[in-house]
Amino acid sequence: MSWVYFNGSIVPSAEAFVTIFDRGFLYGDGLFESIPFFKCRFFAFEDHWRRFEKGLEFLRIRSPITLEQARSAADILVEKNLMSDGIFRLQVTRGKGNRGYSPRGAEDPTCVAAVFPLDAPDKNFQSWTLQTSSFRLATGDPVHRHKTCNKLIQVMAKSEAEGMGADEALLLTDAGLVAETSSGNIFWLKEGTLFTPPETFPLLPGITRDRVTELASKYDLKFAAVSSRPEDLFQADGVFITFSSFGIVEVFSLDGKPLPQSARTKLLWDAYWKSVFASIKV
Repeated sequence: MSWVYFNGSIVPSAEAFVTIFDRGFLYGDGLFESIPFFKCRFFAFEDHWRRFEKGLEFLRIRSPITLEQARSAADILVEKNLMSDGIFRLQVTRGKGNRGYSPRGAEDPTCVAAVFPLDAPDKNFQSWTLQTSSFRLATGDPVHRHKTCNKLIQVMAKSEAEGMGADEALLLTDAGLVAETSSGNIFWLKEGTLFTPPETFPLLPGITRDRVTELASKYDLKFAAVSSRPEDLFQADGVFITFSSFGIVEVFSLDGKPLPQSARTKLLWDAYWKSVFASIKV
């Protein structure tokens, strides 16, 4: 039996039901956050919470849960589900409302949370393939900066990439510039500098992205946020993606063509996981 958080209570997952009239189901009108835990301890919980709060403020949804309540629910779910390494996924929707796009009348948000297992990612340095997506992100669209429940572009990009035999999708802006992947932030190394797209681009400002940029200076790396095209990645020394779940994942090919690989990627991977376990005191 698995346990979940449902509108203020911890209940068996088989007893947690959301109405088909919930706006999260009907329109993707909601927000979620995925917070990792390792050896039963949460990493960067407050950082994820701050991003979650900003998203709710952007969507103008009243938060039905406090930070303290979320932490308590997360701890209980990890214990009751007997899980050591995983993801705590917290989701709030606007709840049930009237028919149509107008949010008027939706005054009672829905709040659910669950935990999902992960194989210990710090034990496995991974290398993935990347495929440029035909789907584009609109420059200037603020929605992309939040983890809304409507991730259809990312879903379709991921499906397209997997259909072509790739592990992950590279998403570009409508101007053809590198933005992010379907579920992570992208970085590349060249001549002692760590590069990534600027936060002014239509991308999610990742929590792991911030941690990795902080590590750069400790390993004699300069840092620059720049505009680049996919072909520029072939001129890099190495390319990788950052995720809250997997940390750092190396990319060894793009669109079926090999990418250069850098020993610095593995060094950053090691440094990242050392910083994670130091911060959670494991």
